Amino acid sequence: MVGTIIWNIKKLQNLIFTFSEKSINDYILSMKLYEEKHESNLSNISEILFDTTKKEPLVSVVTPSFNAKDFLPSLAQSLSKQTIVQDIQWVVVDDCSTDGTQEVLEGLCKEHRELSIKILKNKTNGGAAFSLNRGFQASDGKYVAWISADDEYIDIDKLEKDIILLENGNDVVFSKYTVIKYTSGDSKIVESVIPENNIDLFLYLTFSSNLNGSSLVLKKEKYLQAGGFDENLWNIDGDYDLFVKLALLGSKFVLSNSKVLRRVHGGQTSNQMNKMKLGTSLTRSRFARVKFLRDVMVKKIEELDNLIDSFNLAANFSFFFLDISENIDLPMNLKILRALLKPNSKRALDVLNSYKEFVTYMFNLENFQAFVKNLKVE
Repeated sequence: MVGTIIWNIKKLQNLIFTFSEKSINDYILSMKLYEEKHESNLSNISEILFDTTKKEPLVSVVTPSFNAKDFLPSLAQSLSKQTIVQDIQWVVVDDCSTDGTQEVLEGLCKEHRELSIKILKNKTNGGAAFSLNRGFQASDGKYVAWISADDEYIDIDKLEKDIILLENGNDVVFSKYTVIKYTSGDSKIVESVIPENNIDLFLYLTFSSNLNGSSLVLKKEKYLQAGGFDENLWNIDGDYDLFVKLALLGSKFVLSNSKVLRRVHGGQTSNQMNKMKLGTSLTRSRFARVKFLRDVMVKKIEELDNLIDSFNLAANFSFFFLDISENIDLPMNLKILRALLKPNSKRALDVLNSYKEFVTYMFNLENFQAFVKNLKVE
């Protein structure tokens, strides 16, 4: 409860100071880093260091890891307790850790001989989306899953339940329940929902989703059809981007009656919140460049009269909100929030214009254009 209150206060402060001089500097740096990471990842490679895979696995569980050695033993333990452990391959992608991760992973390979483990290491730090994509590409299972290094499966039959669902006409599975554990010791259980209609699912993912990416299990063929994790998105919102592509390309989503543990570490700095604000806006604005998606987004925003939902839109996705709400008829609560956000200095206006140009750059990248061409408008 206390953690939630503090988080909302920080979001309010971050909304008010969206175009402060410090925030503007953060945005400029973030956009520069996006471009630099894109260039460096063009020549980045992932090398297989260890592979104890004994037979063709049914499901490959991918974990990107950067300086997370303290959590890896617990995660390995939770995987080894799965009822179908003999059919699991654990693929860990070390993103140039400096905390002794390699030594820990070597030890886990020896300790958990019941578990097939494949270890990759990136040549240079590529970010979460890059590591996830390389891990999924290197996986050998018919089904692929993602779990972060500091998360765990709680139910020992989590993967067994999910695979039964996948073998019965579903394409993408998430756990229905997430136990969120804070560093303060507080915890809460979050229950997810999935709308049946894929356009409603798109809107849910865009504006209010609480689906836990670390509970994801899906058919590998569907992952490949969607183009996989977009390596250009670096460390922010690669999961949202993938989930939306899966939904819009017709994949059938379902929830399994299972629980996963998600750890939340401390509070975010203003710099981190600004990076998140820019990154989550970017992914949404990029989809909004597709006309029929923009139309359904605008309709949703025009009908938004709930104060909390309106605040979350403006606070969490400020650039996206400013970009998409130009020249549309906003409800009064959003008009007020837009007035609060409106950039008033030349430097702030320049940053907003740079953001729009950057969205165009990201929209025109080859992998996103491939998705747009595969998108069927009903």
